[in-house]
This record gives sequence, C-alpha cells and structure tokens, in this order.
Amino acid sequence: MLIIGLTVGHDASVSISDDKGKILYAAAEERFSRVKGHLGAPYSALKSGIKYLNLSVQELSTFTHVIAGSINSKNLEWFYLLLLGKEYQGKFDVFNSPIPPGLLRKLKQDSNKYPGGTDFKFQLILEENLGYKIKNLISINHHDAHAASAFWASTFQNSLVVTLDGSGDGESGTVRQLSVDGGQKLLKRIPEKFSLGHLYSEVTKRYGFKESRHEGKITGLVALSKKNGEEIAFEKVFKRDFYCGFNPKYLFDYRLRDPKNLREFNHRMAFKLAVARTEQKLTDFPDLAKSVQNYLQDNVLNLIKKFSTGKSSSIALAGGVFSNVLLNGEIREAFKECSIYVYPNMGDGGLSTGAIWEYLRLQGQFPNQSIEPSMYIGSDLEKLPSDWNAKERTPKDLADELFNGTIIGFITGRMEYGPRALCHRSILATPTNANINRDLNLRLNRTEFMPFAPVIRDIDFDKVFCDALGEKLKYITNFRFMTETCYVRSEYLKILPAIVHVDGTARPQILRHEDNPFLYETLGILANNWNIPAIINTSFNAHEEPIIENIYQAKNALIKNQIDKLYVDKLEIFV
Repeated sequence: MLIIGLTVGHDASVSISDDKGKILYAAAEERFSRVKGHLGAPYSALKSGIKYLNLSVQELSTFTHVIAGSINSKNLEWFYLLLLGKEYQGKFDVFNSPIPPGLLRKLKQDSNKYPGGTDFKFQLILEENLGYKIKNLISINHHDAHAASAFWASTFQNSLVVTLDGSGDGESGTVRQLSVDGGQKLLKRIPEKFSLGHLYSEVTKRYGFKESRHEGKITGLVALSKKNGEEIAFEKVFKRDFYCGFNPKYLFDYRLRDPKNLREFNHRMAFKLAVARTEQKLTDFPDLAKSVQNYLQDNVLNLIKKFSTGKSSSIALAGGVFSNVLLNGEIREAFKECSIYVYPNMGDGGLSTGAIWEYLRLQGQFPNQSIEPSMYIGSDLEKLPSDWNAKERTPKDLADELFNGTIIGFITGRMEYGPRALCHRSILATPTNANINRDLNLRLNRTEFMPFAPVIRDIDFDKVFCDALGEKLKYITNFRFMTETCYVRSEYLKILPAIVHVDGTARPQILRHEDNPFLYETLGILANNWNIPAIINTSFNAHEEPIIENIYQAKNALIKNQIDKLYVDKLEIFV
C-alpha cells in the first residue's frame, strides 16, 4: 500500500511513499503548470507520479491520502473551492494581488452546494477534481508536517527541531524534541502574529519585490551594505523573546486597529510600520536589507539557544524562513559543536513529504532512516524523439566547452524535488569570468544580487571552502543541497570570482559520483587540467519561470538563445 501526501495551497506539491515512508516520487505542481509558486492542488504532478509508478485509478482509491494543513476551518470553505477547483488552478497570486471582483461571492455560493461539514466538503471537492473516491483522507498540522520533514530526513537519532515560516494553521513556528522511537516533546508553538517570515516579507515588498517569491533578493543585497551595529539597527518589534510578545508601543497605536474589532491586532501593519521607521534612519536600500537580516538572525539564534543549551547535539530545521542561506550559515557558526540539518525542500513545497512522515509517526510506524533521502525523486526524462538531431559527447567535451566560456543547459535523470537545481535541471558555466553573472542574467532576464552558486566534487570541497576562521567545515550534508553559505578560501577568490559574493561567501553544492557520474568526471577534468575545481550551477529557467521539467522545455531555451548548447544526458542536442 502506498501513501499520497499533498500540499494544497501555494507551492502545491505531491509526494508518494511506500507504507514505511520511503518516498518513491515527489514533485511540485509549478514544474508542470509553469506557474511559479502554483497556488492550488498538485493535480498534474500527481498525474505524473501515477504514470511514473504505473498506478491504476482502482489502486489510488484505496491509498491513504494525507493533506498538510487543517481542512475543517469553516471560514475557509470558499478558499478550499478556489484551491481545489481545476478551473482556478494557477491563476492567482494571493500574496501580491487581490482576487477578481465578484469571485469571492461566487466561491461562497458554490461552496454551499456541497453537503456536510467543512472537512467533508473538502473531500467531496477534491474527489470531484481527482476523478476518484478517497477511502481515507487525513489532515496534518502545517508545522507538525514541517517538523517531520526536517527530522526524518536528517537521519538524526534525537534532535531539537525548529520550524519557522510566514504562517500555517495560525502559527509561524514551533520548537520540539524528536527521537527515532517516535517520541516527541513539544516545547513551543509560536502564533502567526510573531511571524519572522512575514516581517521579512514586508521588507521584500518595500523593495517592490513579490512576497513569498523574492525574499532571496533581499538576502543577496545584505552584503552590499557597508554599515554595522546600531547605525542600522532594525526597529524593535518584539520584546526580548520574539515569540512572547510585541513591544508595547505597537499595541496602542490606533492605526493598527481593525475598526470592526478594536481588540484585533494587525501584525502585518505593525511590521510595515517598523519597516518605515527603520528606513527613516538609513541612507541606502542595502542597509535596510542588512538591518532586517541582522534582526532575523538575532531572533532565530536566541530562540535556538534558549531551547538547545545542553539538550541536543543535533538541530533540524524546516519552514520557509530557513530558505535564507545566510541565516543557515550563521546558525552553523553559532552552534559549531552541533550537527545542523536543513530540509532541502524547506518551504511549503516540502509539506507533502512531511505530512506523510508525521502521519506514520502518529500511527506508531516510524519512517525508515537507514538511507538518507535523495532529492532526485521527480519525473524522469522522456525518450528522445527520433527526429531530433543529437550527437554523443564525453565529459572531456563538456569540460572543454565550459573552459572556453560556453553556457551549457544540462538535463539528466529524474527531476530534483525542491527549490534548488542540483545538476539534473541546471545551467552550467565557467566561474573564472566575473562578467558571466551580468551576461547570463541578461540572457535569462533575471535581476539578482547574489552571484551564481557553484557545484564542486566532494573530494575538492575542503580545498576551496571553509568556515569564517578558515577551518574545515563539519557536518557538510547541507552543502549537497545548497541550503547554506560558507566562505571561499583566499587562494580561490580570484580563480573563481563569478561564484563569490562581495563578503567572500558562496552557496556551494557538493556533488558525489553517484549523483551524476558524467558531470563528476567533467569537474575532475576541469580541476586537474586547469585548476578550476568548481563551476557555476544555476537553475534551468528564465526569470519568473519555474525550473524546467522536460527535454522540450530545455530545447526551447536553446532555440531562444538562453543557453549556447544543450546536453541531455551524454547527448548534445542541436536545433
């Protein structure tokens, strides 16, 4: 028997596991709908998974389906119809624009056509759009699913587990202890109104960027600020412990009151006001980015210190706040004696997996941790059409092309699950020319403030990268998934300028031979022949597009001159 996990909402995704929690297939809906951050249900991703696993409709109806998030909140019935109705899929970005006039009334009216309580209505609407009946539908708390994704993927025996994001089921975070025998001690649930994710998003919007999509641009701006300390201190929103309460001066500000309920506190307005007050003290946009980044880091580090001291040598993290690679690097520096693990699909796209694992824990059936989960668990490549013009290439051919400055689209094997391209759906280029960042961003119509990330063989990692003191990095699992920054050794700053930020950091991916033998050998040739141990690995997509899913999208990028050449496995494809 299989289990189907679903993220319904923004970053919709699906995961399919066996009855012991081994993930057999997982993918984000956006890769198929081609709508970034797809808001809705993962119908196309599920269809792809069904095809990959060769499942029948009869089988599907007998599987347990697990949803991340509560489905029994009556005031959300209209929203569930928006999320689940196929006619609405991928059409709205509720974070950055309102839904069209009249649609809310229509959704509320239509939701009344379904009988029963809210959870039953949810199941009926879902079944109507899936095309089959569901025998068993279970909902799992949003942050419990985040926590499960972090812990069970970490392979830790016991761990402090921290989740932080914008919001989910009325919360913005949790702190707990988890162990492999399923034991859990819940230490803290943090209400939505204390959301560090929402605070960071308010700065994102102040720059004119999109919430829940462009926060990484703010992170990239941080290193461009030349100021430190009190001169860029962020307006204090919280009391000493951010999860315990707001600074009183906000509680009595009449501008933040909801006129329908004077006791209702609008935390988003408080955050917006804090951003405005902070901005008045600053002189440049990078200063505001650094100000909120420092505030984020201080609060998260204090939270972890409060609950980790003397209690755990392992810390597992998930939730959208931990997509902040600078924050993750600071956590490593602050807790040098701890093993730190960030779930690679840390945002809501990873909830479909976490929901399955938390469901199993609640059933007393704990996920098998004997094998570290892979992120190459999405759709596989199609067979190359017979009329495509292709020629077989070697790792030496690819190395020569990269050394000569050719921009290569590279696609192989199963698609990555998560927000990072891990060399199965990537664009590759030489890092020796600092101008490549500007040139490639122009071709992809991107606006980025961080350099491109590098990929490097496992055997070369310590030679190039280190911690803030120049020492060898410990517990390097996160660097397989590009979830942390670290420092570049001084001797490689001029050799690899295109992958180094102005603060001397980079966000590397460690590649093992079993991950990608062809590219691993290519990297070896570049390292041995030209002392280029790392190359640029950026996601295979243009601005505001999801990472590509298939060979046809890859070839279209070649036709549009977004890349110079295209490799599909060992074959070079010609237009």
